[in-house]
Amino acid sequence: SMVSVASRSDADRDAALREALGNVLLKNSGARGVLSNSMIVEKLSQASSMVTQFGYFDDQGQLKIRALFEHDRIIALLRAAGEPVWGRQRPLTLLWLAADNNSQPQIVADGADIDERKLFADASSQRGIPVLFPLMDLDDLQAVNINDVRGQFADAIARASNRYQTDYFAMGTLEPVADGIRYQLALYTKTAGGQPFMLPLVSDQNTVADKPAAVAAMMLALSDYFVSRYAVADSGASQQTTVSFSGISQK
Repeated sequence: SMVSVASRSDADRDAALREALGNVLLKNSGARGVLSNSMIVEKLSQASSMVTQFGYFDDQGQLKIRALFEHDRIIALLRAAGEPVWGRQRPLTLLWLAADNNSQPQIVADGADIDERKLFADASSQRGIPVLFPLMDLDDLQAVNINDVRGQFADAIARASNRYQTDYFAMGTLEPVADGIRYQLALYTKTAGGQPFMLPLVSDQNTVADKPAAVAAMMLALSDYFVSRYAVADSGASQQTTVSFSGISQK
């Protein structure tokens, strides 16, 4: 999880640790409202007391903080606050994403060097939701075209998804509109592939300010479903969670 850290001041440090704790709680719970829970809000204001270790370091001209938290204390706080705990079972989703790259419509490939690919990689890491993009090699190009994704033709996408070892597949679109970015998302289980007129597990669409907001909203929709399906008590076997923050170098 990466956030800006303007300086080594106490105020900036405390703000970074609050955000660090919030991100760790989100990653271990996944629940949409976890950061508005009154008990969680109180603990966020005392985030420095939850940190076992932190340190500053410089990474290519950017000041960063690495903060460590005891995993058991994070899980205990979520349980005490009555929030779901998302354990180690994190299903993999294959995402077929239609986007415009320099006004050229394309299905985003796993190796694509474009904003959308990086935004999803960062959001996937921060939220703990594994997402795989298709290779878009000759096999994929013969099986799928961008209108299959935009039109959410699940049967065609399901067939093309069979070659990938994932639990779910999703179709998404990001489209520039007059007032921002319009996104659409539909999630299907891999085992439903090939059934005509199959209904999505998740269907979400909206218009938001920009690409980062659209990606965040799509990942939140996935998180909501997976938490409802997979949130279970964690074993607590892993004792520490690490979060890194990046920002502007101190001047």
